[in-house]
Amino acid sequence: WIEPGVQKMNGYTALWYARSRHGTSDYDRMKRQRDVQAAVLEQFQPSVVLLRFQSVAEAGSRIVKTDISQRMLGQFVELAGKARNHELNRVELVPPLVNVVYPDFADIHAIVQENTVVSEGN
Repeated sequence: WIEPGVQKMNGYTALWYARSRHGTSDYDRMKRQRDVQAAVLEQFQPSVVLLRFQSVAEAGSRIVKTDISQRMLGQFVELAGKARNHELNRVELVPPLVNVVYPDFADIHAIVQENTVVSEGN
């Protein structure tokens, strides 16, 4: 049990909190996952990742598989640094916006398109 309000969590507790299904809906769980992700991203510092790259890479390799080459990682760190200066636009494809039982994919594509901004040169 986690008390309501702002909490400082270690990785184990944050993961348990984000994944817990006890007594709540899938939509509640999805919101908790977004909250944990937002908290992690808020603390993310590209310079720290570069300084601790080896330990971050080792931890990540146990949970993430990718075909992105190591030489591309620097570009992702640079992109992450730029992204910190932009507002995040989030679209939740959940009821009542989207019928999850009988989804209208044309509507979903239109919603995503309306909420996607292409930034030229940034």
